[in-house]
Amino acid sequence: MGAADYHAAKLAGTLAPGAMPSTPAPESDLVPPGAGEERGGGPDDCNCWIEPDASYTLAMAPNDDGSTGNLPLPFTFNLYGDTYTSCFINNNGNISFLQAFGTFSATAFPNANNRMVAPFWADVDTRGNGGQVWYKITPTAMYVNWVGVGYFNQQTDKRNWFQVIITDGNDPVVGIGKNVSFCYKDMQWTTGSASQGVGGFGGIPATVGANRGNGTDFIQFGRFDHAGSDYDGPFGIPDGISWLDFKNFVYTTVTSTQNIPPIAAGLYLCDTLRACVGQTADLELTFLSPENNQTTVATSSAPTISSWTEIANTSGIVASVTGQFTPTAGEIGFHTVTFTGTDDGTPNLSSIINIVIEVTPAPSSPPAIVGPAAICAGQSTTLTATGPFSNFVWSNGQSGPSITVNQPGTFTVTGGTGLCQLTSPPFTVSIVNAPELSISGPDLYCGEPLPDLTASFGYDSLLWSTGETDQTVFVAGGTYTVTGYYQGCVNVSAPFTVVEQDPGPPTISGALQYCEGANTTLSVNGSLYDLIQWSTGSFDESITVTAGSYSITAQFLNCIYESQVTVQEIVLPPVSITGPAQLCEGSIVNISATPGFETYTWNNNAVGQSISVQAGTYFVAASIGPCTTFSNTFTVTQVPNPAPVITGPNFSCGGTPVLLATIQPYQSYNWSTGSTASTTQSGSGSVTVTVTDANGCSGTSAPYGVTVVNDPVADFGTDPDSPQPTGTTVQFTDLSNGQGSAIVDWQWTFDPTGNGSDEQSPAWTYGDPGQYWVTLIVINAFGCTDTITQRYDIFPPDITIPNVISPNGDRQNDFFVIDNIEFWVNDLTVFNRWGQKVYEATNYRNTWKADDLPDGTYYYVLKLQDKSEYTGHVTVLR
Repeated sequence: MGAADYHAAKLAGTLAPGAMPSTPAPESDLVPPGAGEERGGGPDDCNCWIEPDASYTLAMAPNDDGSTGNLPLPFTFNLYGDTYTSCFINNNGNISFLQAFGTFSATAFPNANNRMVAPFWADVDTRGNGGQVWYKITPTAMYVNWVGVGYFNQQTDKRNWFQVIITDGNDPVVGIGKNVSFCYKDMQWTTGSASQGVGGFGGIPATVGANRGNGTDFIQFGRFDHAGSDYDGPFGIPDGISWLDFKNFVYTTVTSTQNIPPIAAGLYLCDTLRACVGQTADLELTFLSPENNQTTVATSSAPTISSWTEIANTSGIVASVTGQFTPTAGEIGFHTVTFTGTDDGTPNLSSIINIVIEVTPAPSSPPAIVGPAAICAGQSTTLTATGPFSNFVWSNGQSGPSITVNQPGTFTVTGGTGLCQLTSPPFTVSIVNAPELSISGPDLYCGEPLPDLTASFGYDSLLWSTGETDQTVFVAGGTYTVTGYYQGCVNVSAPFTVVEQDPGPPTISGALQYCEGANTTLSVNGSLYDLIQWSTGSFDESITVTAGSYSITAQFLNCIYESQVTVQEIVLPPVSITGPAQLCEGSIVNISATPGFETYTWNNNAVGQSISVQAGTYFVAASIGPCTTFSNTFTVTQVPNPAPVITGPNFSCGGTPVLLATIQPYQSYNWSTGSTASTTQSGSGSVTVTVTDANGCSGTSAPYGVTVVNDPVADFGTDPDSPQPTGTTVQFTDLSNGQGSAIVDWQWTFDPTGNGSDEQSPAWTYGDPGQYWVTLIVINAFGCTDTITQRYDIFPPDITIPNVISPNGDRQNDFFVIDNIEFWVNDLTVFNRWGQKVYEATNYRNTWKADDLPDGTYYYVLKLQDKSEYTGHVTVLR
C-alpha cells in the first residue's frame, strides 16, 4: 500500500486489518550516531546500552509502521519452545517472527496472534527527523537500537531511546542461560495520535514484554500510557513512562512453562560496582513476578561488608529490597552482595543476582566549579564541573558536566563514579546591574575619512571586536561589537554594522549619436547622489543637447565624481545595391550594399553588407548609429536551366561503340563517359550529359541507355565427314559461339535449290552426287548475325581411271582425268618405268598432263580416304 494512501487511511481510522505501508529502502550513506551520548540502563559501571557504531546497519529509511525484510539469523532463537532462524525488525518497537508486523496500537500479553519480542510496542514514527533504527547481527546475537525515535504523526517534541538484544542463550553479552535483554535510556512518550494519544500520552498503552502467540506463553513487564515514574507491577493499571528510564531487563524465553522465576530489574544489573571508603551508599534491586497474582519476596546478604543493612524491603507482585553500607578502609577490595527473589508459585522459584562491589579509597579532591562569578542583569552563563568523575549532579537538580545559570545563587555539584560520590565547595554567582551598552556613530560612509564609532559611557573598561580599548574607534565597513567590563560582569553590545557605500561616477545614459538636423537627451540617476550639476550649468537629471562634449559633477557624502561624454551628429551617404541581375534556376547569388555603414537590414530580414539571395526584389536599410537610409530596389531574375536531350543509336552489333550527341547545341559539355566534346562514343551502359548554356546555367539530361553487343561466330560440324556417297544422311551440328549473348535463330541452306532448316542441328539426306555449299546464318537475341559456308561432297559409286592421255594442246584429252575424283580425299603418285616418282598430289583434282615428261607408259598409285587403292598404267601420247 502506498505510503500516502496508508497514512490518509490511518489518520481517518479506516485502515483494513493487516494493512501495512511500503517501506522505503534505507539510505546507504548514513552512519550510526556513535558513542558519546548519555548512556542508559544504569549509571557508570552498570550500563547496558551498546551504542551503534560503524558495524551497525540502518534497518529502515524514515517511515511509519514499516518493517525490514525477513532477516536471516546465524543462530537459533528460542521463543518459549518455538525456534526461529530469521526475524523481522518492525518500526513500532518490536521484533516479530514468520511475518512482518505493522500494527501500531499495542495489546496486552498474552494473545494468540503476535509472535514477538517487544522492548516498547507503540506507534513509532521516524519520519520528519524522528530518529533511526539500527541493527547488528553476530554469530550468536542480534542487536537492535531505536535511537531518539518520535511518535505518530511525525512528532519529535518527545523522543525514546531503547534497545533489545536476542541471543542463542550462550552469549555473555546478556549472560549465559539468558537470551533476551531490554535496555532503556531516556523514555519520554507512550502513545501516537492514531492510538488516541494526545501530546504523546493517553489512549492505548504501550506494551513491554515477549509473546509466543499461543495465548499462553508470555512475559509482560508493564504497559505505559502517561508521564511520571509510578509503577504497580506488570499487570496493574498502566504505568508512568519514566519508570523505564535507564532500566535493564535480562531474562530467558527458552522455557515454555507458565511458572518461571522472578525477573530482576534495576539500575545495577552488572558485574562490578565501585564504592568508596567512608561514603554511605544505597543499593536497590527489584524483582518482577512473571505471573499475575503472584507474590515475590526479596532478600539480600553481604557477608564480607560489615555495615550492610537492609533499609527497605517490599514484597508483592513487585518486590524491592534496598541495602545500605559504609565501607571501611579494611574492606578495600572486592565483595559480593547477593539478592534473591522468590515467588509463591508451584513450585516456588527463585532468581539470584550477585553484584560485585569494589571498595576503593575515596577521591582525593572533590569536583571544582569553573565559570564567571558575576553576570550582568538579563544574561546567563555556563558553570562547568571538573574532576575525575563519571557523572555529575548539581544542587539545582540538573545533571551533566555543565549547567546554564541566569539567576544569582550558590551552587554545588556532586561527582560520582559507581556508588562513590563527592560534593564540590559552594560556588556563588551574583547579578550586577551594569549600564546599557550600545554603539553610536554613522552607519554609512564614502571614502576617507573613516567614520568613528563610540561606546556607551560608564564601564570600567572596553574591548572592541577590533581589539582596541578606546571609547571611540575609527573603522572601515563591517560589523562591530564592544565588550564592556563593569564590576566583574561582562556585557556585549548588539552588533553595529557600518556600510561603505560608493556609488561611483555617474553613468550618463542617452543616445550619443543623433541624425542630421535632430538632437539627443542625456540623463543620469540623480537619486544616487546628494548633488549633481552638468557642464551646461543645469542641475536637472536630464538635458537636451546637440553635437559636442558634456560633463557632469556628482557628490555623495564627501565623495565627488565627474563623468564626460561626446555627442555626434550623423550625416549618412546614399546606399545602393550591386550584384548579378539574374540567376539560374535553383541557385543563389550574392548581392552587396555600399560599404561604410555600421549595420545593414534587408527586406528579407537578412543582415550584413552582403547576402545570398534567390530570385526576387530586394532593398536594404543601412544605418550608422541611430540613423538609417534606404536603397532603391534591386531585382534578381531567374532563368531556366537547360534540359539537354541525348540523340543517337541506342544499339550496336559487332562491339562497335555508338556515337551520341544532343539535339540542341550548348556552350560546354560534360559527358558521363568523360568526354567534353559535343559528341561522345559509348559502349553499353547509361549515359548522361551535363551542359552549360549561354547564360552560364547548367542542366543534366535524363539517362540514355546504350547496348553494344558482339556478333555471334557461326560454325558447324558434319557427321559423317565429306565426301560421302549418294544417299548419305548428314547430321549438321551447330558449333556457333554467341559471344556473350544467346543465339536464338538458325538459318540453314543445304543445296543450291534452297533446301534448308531453322533447327539448331538438323539432318539432311543427299540423293545426287555433287559439291554442295552448306550455309549457316546464326542470329543472337539482339539481332546480330554471322554466316559460315562449308562444302560437302557427294560422290558417285565408282571412279574411272583412263589408260591414255594426249597432252598435245588440242584441249582434247590433255589431262589425266579421273572421273568422280573430286568427291574423294586422295593421294596420287605417278612413277616412270624405272620406278622413279615423277608426280605426286594430295587431293588430286585432274590437273596432271605430264608436262616435261616424255611420251611413254607411266604407273600410278591412287589411295582414297576409305583405304581403297587403285594401281595401273597410263600411256602418254602426244
